[in-house]
Amino acid sequence: MYPIQFPGGLDQAAFLKEYWQQKPLYMPQAWPDFDNPLPAEELAGLALEEAFPSRIVERHSPDKWTVRQGPFSEKDFAALEDKHWSLLITDIEKHLPDFMQYVQPFRFIPDWRFDDFMISYAPPGGSVGPHVDDYDVFLIQARGQRSWELEGEFRALPTPEEELISGTDLRLIKNFKTRESYLCQEGDILYLPPRLGHHGIAKTECMTWSMGFKAPCFNDMLIDYLEEFENSNQNKRYTDPGLEFQQNPGEITGQQITQLKAWFKQQLNEDDETFARWAARYLSGEAVNDEKPSDVDPLEGNTVNVEPNPFVRFDFIRLKGKACLYAGGEEFEISLALAKKLTSKSQMNLSLTSGRDKKLILNLLRKGHLLQIN
Repeated sequence: MYPIQFPGGLDQAAFLKEYWQQKPLYMPQAWPDFDNPLPAEELAGLALEEAFPSRIVERHSPDKWTVRQGPFSEKDFAALEDKHWSLLITDIEKHLPDFMQYVQPFRFIPDWRFDDFMISYAPPGGSVGPHVDDYDVFLIQARGQRSWELEGEFRALPTPEEELISGTDLRLIKNFKTRESYLCQEGDILYLPPRLGHHGIAKTECMTWSMGFKAPCFNDMLIDYLEEFENSNQNKRYTDPGLEFQQNPGEITGQQITQLKAWFKQQLNEDDETFARWAARYLSGEAVNDEKPSDVDPLEGNTVNVEPNPFVRFDFIRLKGKACLYAGGEEFEISLALAKKLTSKSQMNLSLTSGRDKKLILNLLRKGHLLQIN
């Protein structure tokens, strides 16, 4: 595992206070003596497999780009030119659990904000074009050199169509204006906040790792919340006792709008515990693997070796002296000590001293949220 060497005397708390979601930070040799464990040939081999989400972005001219989705074949790679393309593979930590150790140094940011670990490869000139993202990202130079050009101001999302290069599936910025630039060497890390336009270009054959942290979308959360509200049979109607007489019944008065808005907000204002339970279920339910074991043998003895399913999110909340664990969008009452262990994202030897804990672990194993290690 590689702890992050912040520049200028910064530590994790200072980084969050001064840079997180505010401004970029270039961290030269943040991972000194970094040894890239994945050669380019092996990365390309992963792109041949259907299980690994992959894509190839090619630049044909400044205004012409194409993107293709994997899986790819050896013929696809043989047909590529020796420059101006990039291979990207996402969800590395889910498919290659050993790579979770490289995510650990970034866990000073809450797990529910983490999206995925992506690796890109590019020959000289390779790029995905000038663009803007809606998530925070740490860009780790794992091999070779890549230059990063940054705009000086944050852009609104979504970027208006007239500001984008037309005729491509990629949302690339047409008139990109570089305000600052960095040349990243092996072991360097560049942090970029959301909505900051950036353009990375491979100067040599290079590999770049990306740790992405995506915030939940309000519209998506609201839809999910309202669906749960509907399922709870609380489809209440607006009431207006004390309605005042008005001369023109066709007018919706300012007072009525104010009352309606207050009533609307009141319906969404659940008590803290109800909201916390819903939010935790929602935030833990985004990454689930369909491949679940159909049966698990009863646990023998009071100890068991397990690890989290890398496709399942584990989080917990504290509620009035107890804890609730959330895995794959499901809620489980649990002791605080056991909740802390299960959210460690590592292999663990559990000593189960109570029948309740044993029953819970067996349930998590049967659902496929936990995996037993022999």
